[in-house]
Amino acid sequence: MVTAGWPSSQAQTTHFIKRQAESLQAAGIDVEVFHFRGGQKLRKYVTAWAQVQSRLAVGRYDLVHAQFG
Repeated sequence: MVTAGWPSSQAQTTHFIKRQAESLQAAGIDVEVFHFRGGQKLRKYVTAWAQVQSRLAVGRYDLVHAQFG
């Protein structure tokens, strides 16, 4: 799961992303979360995209789910 909106506090409205990951894990599915702080800065999104591409090149994934990305 790729997301720039992973909740770090209860005040954020993106708690549903965390719930999604936890529900999948509870169902026995391996979930890896790649979280980054985009902050509406293009450079941060480009850097995160390169990091995700590196992980995809070495890992085996059946599905990549991008939130806010």
